[in-house]
Amino acid sequence: MSNARRKESVHSNSPSSEISNNELARLITNQGKAMQDEVNKLRSDLREEISRALTEIKADLAEVDSKLGCMQKDVNDNSEAIARSNLSNDLIISGVPYTENEDLLHYFRCWCKIMGYAENSVPLVDIRRLTRSPPKVGNSYFILLQFAITNQRNDFFLSYLRNHSLNLNQIGFQTSKRVYVNENLTPTTRKIKSMAIEMRKAGKLVRVSSRDGQIIVKVKEGERDVIIKTEEDLRRVGNADS
Repeated sequence: MSNARRKESVHSNSPSSEISNNELARLITNQGKAMQDEVNKLRSDLREEISRALTEIKADLAEVDSKLGCMQKDVNDNSEAIARSNLSNDLIISGVPYTENEDLLHYFRCWCKIMGYAENSVPLVDIRRLTRSPPKVGNSYFILLQFAITNQRNDFFLSYLRNHSLNLNQIGFQTSKRVYVNENLTPTTRKIKSMAIEMRKAGKLVRVSSRDGQIIVKVKEGERDVIIKTEEDLRRVGNADS
């Protein structure tokens, strides 16, 4: 081939080679953009999917937590009910000073007579002082009454509530200070009662009492009594008008 033809051949191929390189560059650029767009879309889809999954997991966990809370409440309620049942034959007497050689059963018989019991109908009870250390004369330790029959315990307590007529003079003391009878409460219920009494002192309640081992409060005169099972119940009732 002559030199002229080789030059012509080279000259004729150069433009097409340059166009192909430009097109290739554009194709590569466009493909890169397309791939980047696809990656961005995948990232966005993945974020949305993860967000949806996390939302569902949070909802499931909230549902599980709610169910566990209900189960725990049921367990607590059942445990408290069992504890109250174990104390259902008990009453606590307070305000009686300890004396040497005291006869607690004699005290009890005197109180029964004051409340109208016949000699042969005095309930059968176990009676004792509640103290962890040796009692000291003059200190007013609680007295525990444990009745053999629940109905007799209930009758005695109702009779006391009707007139609150018990005092120290009736059992030989030279004073007419009152003697108090209350239900034997569980630790949880005692705490609730203490809180309720503080709320009564603050003017948020007008009455605090117990019935069948549960705390009963009255917010205002003329309103119905409210049974309080938890501290949250008490706070809700006490802040109802806030």
